[in-house]
Amino acid sequence: NLEGVRNYPVRLSNPRKLVYSPHEYGAGVFNQPWFSEPNFPNNLYSRWEIGFHYIASQNIAPIFVGEFGGRQVDTESTEGIWQRQFVDYLNDNQLGFTYWSWNPNSDDTGGILQDDWQTVDAPKQELLNQLLEDATSTSGLNPSPALPSSTSPASASPTPAASVAIATPQANLSVESSIQSDWQTGFCVSFRVTNQSNTSANNWRLLFAMEDAAITQSWNGSFRPNGSTYEVIPPDWATTIQPEQSVDLGFCANKLGANYLPRQARIVEYNGMNRR
Repeated sequence: NLEGVRNYPVRLSNPRKLVYSPHEYGAGVFNQPWFSEPNFPNNLYSRWEIGFHYIASQNIAPIFVGEFGGRQVDTESTEGIWQRQFVDYLNDNQLGFTYWSWNPNSDDTGGILQDDWQTVDAPKQELLNQLLEDATSTSGLNPSPALPSSTSPASASPTPAASVAIATPQANLSVESSIQSDWQTGFCVSFRVTNQSNTSANNWRLLFAMEDAAITQSWNGSFRPNGSTYEVIPPDWATTIQPEQSVDLGFCANKLGANYLPRQARIVEYNGMNRR
């Protein structure tokens, strides 16, 4: 738990020698309460941002994930879903890591090797391959992270015209925003989109206005600026929200002026695209 770093950071005479190393495990090691929350697994990205990644987002210090691992990598079990999401998160944020473990005799996680100490666990290795450099490549991570990274105004997609959702209100969904952290040069904001109806809600977008800020990191959405209006496109797994379920998404940004906080957050239905 590195949440205390925000208020009580380690101070070294040479700050360049400091790296924080979180250890992250799933329900197979310890059944944390967020694995049982109704919005699991949509809550994981914000949980990791609050738990440790803010240290890198706020330029407090670098992050190196010292341990993570588990037996399950499937798409059905809680541990498998968690482990796949965490690999996406590492890829999306280009975080270094070490995996627990190579050897199979770790009771609660198993290893990359199966119990015969010779055979590689193929599904687990296939998942980890997403984080490994291509053997024929000279540099860089494998492309195409599962969740799109944030887009700042300075690095917006060079399309001739920005795309925005047609602003038809989505009556079934509500949105609440909260400031996760606020410091001299930047801040982090989270949004919770909730389906308050008894039917599923599909094809939604989040819109909000923000002027004096530049997004540097985001989770659970692609944040697209069009002037002072931002359109947030959820990842594929979050485009449908079931009754009484929520999706958490958010961003961290640098302050560019006094009017930096987002405002007028609202949910609209995506009926197609307008070109402006």
